Amino acid sequence: MATIALKAPAISRVPLFWIFPLNMLTWFSEDWFATSWGPNISVENISRDNSWWKPTTAFLDRFTTIKVLPGEQSLKTTQSAILHKEQNGNTSYSYGYCSCTEKEVDKKKKTVCEQTNTSTTPYRVTAQDRVCRLSFTASAGRQYEAYIRDNLIMLQNSVDQHIDKSDCYWGTPYTYETTESISSTSSCSK
Repeated sequence: MATIALKAPAISRVPLFWIFPLNMLTWFSEDWFATSWGPNISVENISRDNSWWKPTTAFLDRFTTIKVLPGEQSLKTTQSAILHKEQNGNTSYSYGYCSCTEKEVDKKKKTVCEQTNTSTTPYRVTAQDRVCRLSFTASAGRQYEAYIRDNLIMLQNSVDQHIDKSDCYWGTPYTYETTESISSTSSCSK
């Protein structure tokens, strides 16, 4: 078996360094910073339970090391780019109920009444995916580390530190409908 994991500094696996501000110490590694904040890297067409008839996809993260059979393997990442966004219809408004609570303001108890209002706007978005794919031949017993640099998937092996780079292409543009909601709170009276 061969293993594939995210390239990460050893310190990033210690739970103490998962919380702020200590998690900032792991950002010294350019590869770790780019991979932590970029798109997910997936390993495609692998068999998780040694059943060759059930190929599946698994995503790499700092806790996951994926075991693969020797042979042709594929890594993939997809990032969406919005090409055009336009309003598609009228904005709708909804007004919440006026609710009052007792609060301490300037060391005095006061009744404060608030109402939440929401506006929802429909949009039609045209987007396009940038797909990067890296195919390589995994050798038995080797460990591979994947990371993202300059928007490309990079792969480094444990033996000779050979680095492979992905090929990227733009997919076909597609359109989808979405909505955006904005909420605001205002004072009211009962």
